[in-house]
Amino acid sequence: MGSEPRVALLDGQLLVSSPRQPMLDAGLDAVTHACEALWARNRCLITDALAEKALETFLDRFPTAINDRDPEALQDIIEASSAANLACGNTGLALCHAMNTAPDVPLAHGYVNGCILQAVATFNRPRMDERHQKLIDRLPKMYEEIQCSGKFKEGECGGKNVELFVNASRDHPFRKNNVRESSDADCYDLLRQSGATVAAAA
Repeated sequence: MGSEPRVALLDGQLLVSSPRQPMLDAGLDAVTHACEALWARNRCLITDALAEKALETFLDRFPTAINDRDPEALQDIIEASSAANLACGNTGLALCHAMNTAPDVPLAHGYVNGCILQAVATFNRPRMDERHQKLIDRLPKMYEEIQCSGKFKEGECGGKNVELFVNASRDHPFRKNNVRESSDADCYDLLRQSGATVAAAA
């Protein structure tokens, strides 16, 4: 018999006293799950319904949830996070997570996704449905409202870490599941756009 849980209790009250940075990282990871479900090659009508609602909810409610710790907004985002997981669990993940499977990078998983998400969203935008383009076009405003730059800090990511990200994505099924094909050069450029220090030759 498997060890998977049979029940999930989604209680936004548990987030009221959560420290800001872990909550921010976890929230941006959930936003990435929703986005990747919308630009995965394996998406379908059912996963679109889950991912669209999850992303829309985060765009509308995450600022209030994390800045004001409003109980109703917190409940909305914890439910949206679960919906995003259901969506990407069925579509499979894509380019953000392909790079972010790198071992030995000393940065939080959700933080990395939050730093590279907007660059990857812009990269994938031409291959997305118009209604999904309109959703990801709202990402910069959400980042502004949650007071997050959405980029690596200066000097925080470069050299070995950049190589680990690109090497991890190479031939990874998540990268192949991305709606737009990408080269290693594309990945280096996306990391550069995300604030990473990338060698000129890369």
